Amino acid sequence: MKRFFLFSAITLWCTLISCNANTAEKSTPNIIPANAEIVALVDLEKISSLSGISLTDIVPMLCEQNADPMVRILQTLATDKSLGVNWADGITLFKIPEHQNLILTVDLSDANALKGYLKTQTEQYESLEHYKKGSVSGCYNSDIAMLCNKESMLVALDVNDKIEEFASLFSYSDKGFYSTAAGKKLQSYNGEICVVVDDLVKFDGDNTAIKFSYNESTEGLYTLLNISTQKGITNLDMEYLALTPETKQLLEKRNEAYTTLSGNLLKYIPQSAIAYTMMGLSGEGSVVNVSGCEDNQLFNTMKSIETISKSLKGDAALVVERLDKLGLTLLCQVKDMESVMALGQLFNTEWTPHGNGYKCNWNGMTLYATVSEEICALSNCRDVTTLTPLSSHKSAKVDGAQIYMNIDPQQNADPALTSMSTDGLSMGGLEISLMQNMLKSTIDNIEIKSYENRNQVEIKFLDENMNLYKFINSK
Repeated sequence: MKRFFLFSAITLWCTLISCNANTAEKSTPNIIPANAEIVALVDLEKISSLSGISLTDIVPMLCEQNADPMVRILQTLATDKSLGVNWADGITLFKIPEHQNLILTVDLSDANALKGYLKTQTEQYESLEHYKKGSVSGCYNSDIAMLCNKESMLVALDVNDKIEEFASLFSYSDKGFYSTAAGKKLQSYNGEICVVVDDLVKFDGDNTAIKFSYNESTEGLYTLLNISTQKGITNLDMEYLALTPETKQLLEKRNEAYTTLSGNLLKYIPQSAIAYTMMGLSGEGSVVNVSGCEDNQLFNTMKSIETISKSLKGDAALVVERLDKLGLTLLCQVKDMESVMALGQLFNTEWTPHGNGYKCNWNGMTLYATVSEEICALSNCRDVTTLTPLSSHKSAKVDGAQIYMNIDPQQNADPALTSMSTDGLSMGGLEISLMQNMLKSTIDNIEIKSYENRNQVEIKFLDENMNLYKFINSK
């Protein structure tokens, strides 16, 4: 859903290095250039409290573990408040085009104390060099540099011969990142985690990028993430910020395929379903991007999905009714019988009349399909050829969303469904059992909503004292 799930995976990594948006104005904007590709604000003390990980452990996580003695220095700075580092106001991580790694900056409460301490470390360790130029001083080796002026400390990786480049950030002459539209938007967030990513950000020193599209320009497009924790609930909010006419048009183009959900299909989704997702389809645009796809098989599959998405109009839903032998049901509102024919072409098999619909054998599975009241249903785990509203079905507040997903680990598959033959989609019993037990013992429900240019995730835990940070730390 508009890069959302990919970005969600990145988010899980970022949760250990993320922030309090209320500290944005306390950071040092002049250190962060306006062309920064990533900016993340981090409240280490709150993350430490929520996760159960001490500051002594969190701070070295931000640097390479083989960077001794600098890691030991960071450990000392994380626990000894007399050395002048103000961790309580949070830290900022940022990436600029000239360097591949994130750079850390944190405000100081006593610059003289820190400068004195770093000077003593260069005297203690022969592997460390002392740096002093104007108001900037510190220590460094080929792995890490720790530099500071009167207001802040900077920590940079892979220094090598770039010490002057890092030191020059303290004298950056423009108004800085927080004077930009993306920076101002970042400051407006009020969660404990805030990240902004330029859509053209590049990694590994090559020409690849995390891009919104294969071949369309995304200059001036940013993705913003805000994560907030309440009692027993963690919310992840993401939105896109388009700053040019071209990127605004691109977002509009991507939204052509979607329309607001009606929720009409909920009455056909059993309460016992483990997970389901719904899309509001306009019958106009495509839900996939086939441009730039060089794999012929993948291209053909994506083209089929593109054709089908354009033949559907209204709500569409994919329901996971069990995991042990993956039981799936597809429901969709259709414009005409051509939509059904397009779906049938995916299976390249012969359908025979059954009830009010059809059935076939495909890869060792029995598939059922029907059209009733302009609703097409396809399932490998229940007979949908008599499609009627269920007495016990899902309910959800779609709230004007275009895409909605719900994962309910507390639901068990209907025993009646498990007797049906779905060997063709059988999954590893041990892996499924472990996953089910892990989720069922911790998470009550996960709800995802996608709107035109923003997405929302709500993770509700069984224990109100649990949160995403503590959950990750426990695994």
